[in-house]
Amino acid sequence: MLTSGVYAILRLGYDIIPPLRPRLAPRLALDLAAGPAKPLIHFHASSVGEISSIAPVVSEAARAFPGHALLVTTMTATGMRRAAEVLPGTEVRLLPFDFKPAMQRFVRTLKPAVTIIAETELWPNLLREARRRDTSLVLVNGRISTKSIRRYLRLRRLVRSMLSQFDLLLMRSAEDADRAIMLGADPERVVVTGNTKYDVLPGPMEEERRRALKERLGLAWGRPVIILGSARDGETEVLLRGLEALDSGAVPAVVIAPRHLENVPRFDAALRRAGYTVRLSAAGAGDGPAELLGEREAIMVNEMGRLLEYYAVSDIAVLGGTFAPHGGHNPLEPASQGAVVVVGPYRDNIADDMEYLMGENGVVITDGAGLGGTLRDLIADPARMEATAQRASCAVRARKGASLRSLEAMKSAGVFK
Repeated sequence: MLTSGVYAILRLGYDIIPPLRPRLAPRLALDLAAGPAKPLIHFHASSVGEISSIAPVVSEAARAFPGHALLVTTMTATGMRRAAEVLPGTEVRLLPFDFKPAMQRFVRTLKPAVTIIAETELWPNLLREARRRDTSLVLVNGRISTKSIRRYLRLRRLVRSMLSQFDLLLMRSAEDADRAIMLGADPERVVVTGNTKYDVLPGPMEEERRRALKERLGLAWGRPVIILGSARDGETEVLLRGLEALDSGAVPAVVIAPRHLENVPRFDAALRRAGYTVRLSAAGAGDGPAELLGEREAIMVNEMGRLLEYYAVSDIAVLGGTFAPHGGHNPLEPASQGAVVVVGPYRDNIADDMEYLMGENGVVITDGAGLGGTLRDLIADPARMEATAQRASCAVRARKGASLRSLEAMKSAGVFK
């Protein structure tokens, strides 16, 4: 919560420094003239990840309530760009800073009938002003992590006050629900509806399209494809050492997809030191078949937004961020596309997803030293690969539907006006 002194300084900057006005106006709610003529459903998500998870709820609400206006707010410019991409036609803007005058102006002008907040994005002044003006408040995709619960328990009085403002708390899991109740939420208002991020994941790519994509990339049908997805520093070298342990008769095609494009030159250099030539993905954008990838040739993905496609043409996905101390990246994406997901020892950021996939026997666990043997065993046993990938893909499909369940819970609770 920001202080009144900081607000006064920012407001003064807005008044006396005209170049600051375009940036400060939305943050101080000074660019609002009037709200929509129709009842407004306001969705708020902090940034890119939360925007992606709340997007299917927004889409369901648009279908269910065509007579309502929709607004999505976020805290970052990247979040705004992501919202515009996944929710075309929906109004998107930055949420004001959590100053009382700014939030009063925001809520008073827009008069939202419902405010739906993703995960645990709790802003005291937003909640207080919404409640004062009889706006229904809903938390969707609610999550309280092991790390967060310790901090919230130290602030139990404040957290209890904020949770008490909500008409409905829709939680990802029974554990999240129990934690919300432990922090003071009314058990009658807490409902487990699941994780909406499963609804974002597409089904496996159609076989005809998959074949055509492999041809365009120069990937021979029947040759195993290994992708290092969302690769971080040092992980390309881990994979290359693992590949050296493979039998000479099993030469997989190698794809490296960096988490950040600025790492492309470093990963390219690592591949070349290991004796590979590198084919940049953005250079192979033609419609026809490409020349087949050579035995010591690798594809480097040097473009954003295509990772799911590369997972779809891969047999084994070595999960980036888990073979270097970064906590891991999304294992559900490769699982949804039918790749066998191989995960290293660093999994703190994906503990919930890993627990689920491990419970379904849909993921393979190893470490850097054991990666070569793991890859060798998988390639030698296609039936095991197919069964593991199928279990993971089915596990992802089984958890879909949280967005629709969330909307039905809101309807049942009567939060829409």
